[in-house]
Amino acid sequence: MLETFFRWFKCVLGCRHMFAESPQGLTIQIYAALIAGLLIVLWTGCKPTRYVLSATVCYFTGIATWEELRRELDRLKPARA
Repeated sequence: MLETFFRWFKCVLGCRHMFAESPQGLTIQIYAALIAGLLIVLWTGCKPTRYVLSATVCYFTGIATWEELRRELDRLKPARA
């Protein structure tokens, strides 16, 4: 069960490396990744792709603007009939 979670954590959320070594730092990184993934699912209704997750990282680091991130999130939304 734990291996399945970390496979999902690495593959779906794109978290390849742990940035912290302390238990508190790891906890914060895991919660932040889970919250980001859930917010993307709530916004789009779809599973987050690696491209959208990397666009989210670019937004939070200041490389991308909110409009660029929102455009990528809107592309992920399914077409409404």
